[in-house]
Amino acid sequence: MKKTVVICLPNAFKFGWLGSTNRLFSITSAFNKLDYEVILIAQKYENIVLQRSIESSYKGKIIRSNSFDNYPLYIGNCKIIRKLTRGIWKLFGSSYALYQLSLSWSEKIDVNKLIAKHDLKNSNIQLVWGMTGGLLDGLNLADKLAKDLEVPWVMELHDPPIGADIKCKSADIVNEFSRLIQSSNLIVPTSDTYRSLLVNMYKVKAEKCITMFLTYKEDASFTESNVRINTSWNIGYAGSLNGSRNLSAFIMGLAAAISIRPKIKDCVRVKLAGIGEGFDDALLLSKKYQLENCFDYQGLLTGSQANNLMAECDTLLIVQPSDNDLEIPGKVFQMMSFKKSIIGLMDPNSETASIINKSGLGHVSSISDVQEIKKVILQLYGKYLEGSFNLPNADFIESFAESKLSNELSKLLSDLIITS
Repeated sequence: MKKTVVICLPNAFKFGWLGSTNRLFSITSAFNKLDYEVILIAQKYENIVLQRSIESSYKGKIIRSNSFDNYPLYIGNCKIIRKLTRGIWKLFGSSYALYQLSLSWSEKIDVNKLIAKHDLKNSNIQLVWGMTGGLLDGLNLADKLAKDLEVPWVMELHDPPIGADIKCKSADIVNEFSRLIQSSNLIVPTSDTYRSLLVNMYKVKAEKCITMFLTYKEDASFTESNVRINTSWNIGYAGSLNGSRNLSAFIMGLAAAISIRPKIKDCVRVKLAGIGEGFDDALLLSKKYQLENCFDYQGLLTGSQANNLMAECDTLLIVQPSDNDLEIPGKVFQMMSFKKSIIGLMDPNSETASIINKSGLGHVSSISDVQEIKKVILQLYGKYLEGSFNLPNADFIESFAESKLSNELSKLLSDLIITS
């Protein structure tokens, strides 16, 4: 009988082809290459058409609970009733409300019944793998399952749980997160910055906390080139724009660069895709500076469409507000795989900036530094006129390829056996 790993990710496929979905596919593929079967435990469908369309290509068995999210069973997925429920929770205090959102789904699950119903005791389960991108449910269920199955468990942290990060602290969430950290056999953050915080803040032993970066999926159909591929200079952005993640300084920097080199306006085309009110703000600001003909907003695209957009551009753009410095956006690695120049609007001292710079593709500026952004645009325009852009550090970039993840996972599992 094959070895089996159980992955706990409550909101699997709920948000389409975003970072957590790509990571789930990547980690599952890595386990498959190591000859593990994978069982995924998730919540009831929220968007059945979207989620089933994605999971139809998932290489693992999927077990879904009979409840949505963290709400009582009778509520279902009615947004109005959910909002009223959260309002009632808040009457008992913000800490109580956050605890319900973060943990009540996993608390409702009867682990003994789950194990018996799906015959998990006879599935040769070697490991439980809990994943989280903000709530504790996946970790809590992993902990409960591992105890009953008498196997080790790993917590994978994409970013800090809400209520246990630098900006927002809830005593109940911090206490529960601390308990789960102590209970787990291995902790896998996806950035060295977050690993350092965990080791220092939660007194985690260094050998128990191992960084495993997100990866990119290799696709031979995409053009990888540092040579100009368009008659116009195409700059691409795909993602969300909200609040502090915006393009205001970029547009002002572009306008300032055009005031020095007017011909930039004739050739630059900024292709935008994604959702959020920040796109409306960007288009309005582009009109203010009479740059509306330089911008092309394509709305929300699928993952493959967004990759096609990036493949068609000469230069790529990413925005990371400084309050997200503990995480490295998964799309950074996908962007690097195209081996094209990257304009990074972020904290120049962040780990994300360091990775972009090491790739040989980076042109990093503070998200609000108009003058520095102007310099970056002028520099890249010069490279555009020359017909070539940055020379990539191919070996560094390829270290983040998904094909390398199984080797990394194999080493991690060896470390887990030693620490367990």
